[in-house]
Amino acid sequence: MNQKIVMRNEDQEVEVSGTEQPVEIQQETIKLNEAHIDLIVKEFDVDRFQATRWLKKNEGDLQKTIKWIISN
Repeated sequence: MNQKIVMRNEDQEVEVSGTEQPVEIQQETIKLNEAHIDLIVKEFDVDRFQATRWLKKNEGDLQKTIKWIISN
């Protein structure tokens, strides 16, 4: 589904067209991160908030996060 957005920039109209595809990709990424959070919660017995903080600290990389948890 295409979406048409009209913006005004200093008395000049600009039309921008977009699709929903980037949104779908973003939702896929969120699902993947949710699975990573669930895995960390289960394996390291922490709450979701802590697991999320650790993942963010390690740029969302599950392997890097697990190595970081084990070394600390």
